[in-house]
Formats: sequence, C-alpha cells, structure tokens
Amino acid sequence: MADEAEDCGLEVPALPDHAQKKLKEVLPFAGVRNPVDVTAQLVNQIDLLETNMDVLFGDGHIDAAIIFMSTVGLVADLNEAIRAILERTRVKFPGKPLLFCSLTEPEGRAAYEPTGFIDFEEPTRAERAMAGLRYFARSFRRAGESDPIPELSGLSPFPDAMVNEIEAKALLAEAGIAIVRETLAATPAAAGAAADSMGYPVVLKIASPDILHKSDIGGVALNLRSAEEVRTAGARILKLAAEKMPEARLDGLVVAEQAAPGLEAILGVTQDPAFGPVVMFGLGGVLVEAMGDVSFRVAPFGPAEARRMIDEIRSRKLLDAFRGALERDIDAIAEALARLSAYAAHHGAALVAIDVNPMIVGVRGEGALAVDAVVIPARRGGD
Repeated sequence: MADEAEDCGLEVPALPDHAQKKLKEVLPFAGVRNPVDVTAQLVNQIDLLETNMDVLFGDGHIDAAIIFMSTVGLVADLNEAIRAILERTRVKFPGKPLLFCSLTEPEGRAAYEPTGFIDFEEPTRAERAMAGLRYFARSFRRAGESDPIPELSGLSPFPDAMVNEIEAKALLAEAGIAIVRETLAATPAAAGAAADSMGYPVVLKIASPDILHKSDIGGVALNLRSAEEVRTAGARILKLAAEKMPEARLDGLVVAEQAAPGLEAILGVTQDPAFGPVVMFGLGGVLVEAMGDVSFRVAPFGPAEARRMIDEIRSRKLLDAFRGALERDIDAIAEALARLSAYAAHHGAALVAIDVNPMIVGVRGEGALAVDAVVIPARRGGD
C-alpha cells in the first residue's frame, strides 16, 4: 500500500513523535511510524481501531486515511462494530477522507453502503481512489482561479490536405509557438546555398507531406558544417526517400538551423471522440513512446494548468537543476502548451492530430523551440 501510495503521488509521512508515543502506550508492539500496524490484536480488541483513528487524525495531523483489515470483514459480528467506529470517526473529524478495505461477504459489503462507506476488497484500488479524490478536490478549488487562455488572432484556415514539415511549423508559429529558422530547398545545390546564407551548423531533412517519421528512412542529417556536406547529404536523403517510399510526394529538402543542445520534449494533440481536442505532454523525444510517461488535458487551458500538466509526469525532475544540469525553461513549455491548446480548440474537429517532436527546451530564460512538427487534418486530400 505504501508503494502504491508513492506511485499515486500520495505522501505517507511519519507520525509526530508524540503521536507515535500515544499508540505505543496503547499497544507496545504496534508499528507506529506510518504505515501504522496495530497487528491482529485489533480483532481481539476492536476499540483499538477507534483509538488509532483518534490519534492519526487528532495528534498525527493526517489529512486522510485508508484502513486495511485483511479478512476481518468476513466476520459478521465485527462488521457492525467497525461500521459504528467509522461513523463516529467521520463525525469527530469531518472533512477527513476515510476509506475502508477488507474482504467481505456480499451482504456485509452491502451493509457498509447505506452509511456512505465503500468497501474496497483490494487495497491498492483504495490508494488510487484516494488519489482521485485529491485530484478532484484540487480541481474544484481551482474553479475560480485566473488562468487566461491565450488569445490567438490572424490564424490561417486549417489545411484540408497533408502538409510538409515547414508548412506545419508555419501554422504553429501563427499560434505563437517558437520554431527554428528554416527554409525549403528544391535541390541539394539550392540547399547548400541556403545553408551558406543561414550559417552553420545546419540540419537537413526530407520535406514531404507523406513521410511522417523521417529518421526511420534515413531522411535526416545533423550537424552539417559546409555547403559540400549539405549537398552530399541532400543527394543521399532524396535517393533514400525515393527508394524506400516511392509513392511519397517529395517537396524538396528542409534546411534548418541546428538548435542548441537542450532537453527534448514532445507536445501533441489528438482528437478524442468524447472530449474533442486533447493535448499531450512528455519528455524524451522519440523515447516517450517507449516510456509512456505523458500527461493529458482537454483543450483549451491556460499556462497555470499547463504547469500542473508538466508536474504530473514521472520524469518531471529532469526539468529542475539536476546532477549538474541547469533548470530548464518551464515557463516556455507551459506557454507553448497553452498556445497549442488554444490553437487546437480553435480548429476543433478540423484536425485529427498534431505532433511537435522534439521541442528543444533550453535553460531557464532561453525558451523552447519546436524543431519538427506534423499536422494531420481531418480531410487529407483523399489520402
């Protein structure tokens, strides 16, 4: 149960010394730090349950409690006493969530319900339920919070066919999402000239509305430092794209400034059949699919909600100063998420998905840049 509590983000703090002392006085061999274990002696001395709850809530400053009594609930006579104690505890400590877990017969379980208690037969389910109660309580408290949704204007109509990477990022730039400097070149020679004008190092990528995962076909070249390198890489990329995806439309080559090293993040939108556009956030670029460490919100929302969304992922600590790395620009990520949510809500059912991966997050104050993006419209031009 303690392990599950940690996984759910619930704290299991040690009881204060004076509270532990009180419990020891009642039952010297009890485990009193937290989790509290008054042992099977409780079966012989059922009033220990009430004493335990009085100390937890009265002296221990505990916000909520989960009582796990194993198979005790199978003893019909004890159920009546347990229910009475639970009701008295609720009266004495209003506003303190209290969940009960024990194996019971169906009629015993049904007897708890009229008193407002749900009997969880599996304790980790109770942990998840408690985490859910906390989540909703926090949500209700935020109902009056000022968290303005970004106002967007001058947006182009959402495309009715697949677009290439440069066109996708141009759409997101209209929403105020920062993107890398880039240009489209029709040939390797044109790409070399564009790179000379832009400055080195540069990244070269295939530009095609039909190739969503460019690295899978060798369609990306990094850290190019001369026009010759760009021309050579460009010829190779075009050749690989034609060989591996002969049906794909090729618009040319994307020549982009190489973003400074930073932490990779992924921002996305998917169309949920019940909720409409839903925004996703995670860390790790391509690895996020393997790790599954992401959070979601229904669009639209403001930067404050975006920060809470960021705080939910397990890898959140990577954004802080950690093992010699500097703190990342969390405000920039939150602003990008909020703007992406407003953009998705504005276009609604016209979109199927948006994928910004990766977004390079600089140190605090340096911002965050979208270096690749995919936009999938509901109408895909017949594809």
